[in-house]
Amino acid sequence: MATSRVDKIGDAVYMGNGKFMVLERDSELPGVSEGKKYVFEINLKGATNIVDMQISKEDGSNGEKALEEHSSDELVEQLVFGQYTKPRS
Repeated sequence: MATSRVDKIGDAVYMGNGKFMVLERDSELPGVSEGKKYVFEINLKGATNIVDMQISKEDGSNGEKALEEHSSDELVEQLVFGQYTKPRS
């Protein structure tokens, strides 16, 4: 029976042309059949650079959520449809 419910990024490797291979791992020991290890290919082609956007500057100190505290739905809403669609001047 699986005892670990925590998945982690084990490693990430840049493959060129905006592609990364990301290795996910869990904390299961060898021999636990419910453990899982996945390899994901992530392609950043067409990704939005948010470095200069206000959302990337938030740290949670002023009542706003820090970037890593947002759910994926919140990020899509804010980056695509919301106040963060333009770089900060």
